[in-house]
Amino acid sequence: MAFLLFLCLLLTTGDARAQQTDDHGDGPETATSITLGTTVTGVIGPDGDRDMFKFEIPDTVEIIDVWIYTQGSISDTEGELLDDSDAQLASNNDNPLSANESHFYMGASLTPGTYYVLVAGFEGATGPYSLH
Repeated sequence: MAFLLFLCLLLTTGDARAQQTDDHGDGPETATSITLGTTVTGVIGPDGDRDMFKFEIPDTVEIIDVWIYTQGSISDTEGELLDDSDAQLASNNDNPLSANESHFYMGASLTPGTYYVLVAGFEGATGPYSLH
């Protein structure tokens, strides 16, 4: 009887892990909205997980320089900055300002509009990160 109860608990725990949801969307339709100047945390999971974030440059701004980077215990990240037509504006996987260059750092001069930041694990890296 004790063995059956233990087996049921293991099966239930295993199923719960399998049903975990992704912390951030993978594409423009499911991107997490962020505000410039804030820090957002995320986790890159296995099986090609990637996280996409969306931000707006308001019409009250003519042009703005934006710098985007990651930090965290994930071994390595790569990032892309995209416009609302999915055109790549910047990409990087090695931060030259970091001691180990394992996270991305990229910048661009942007005009009003909608933009996306894509965060992924470089060469399959997984783990938590913070996006700045």
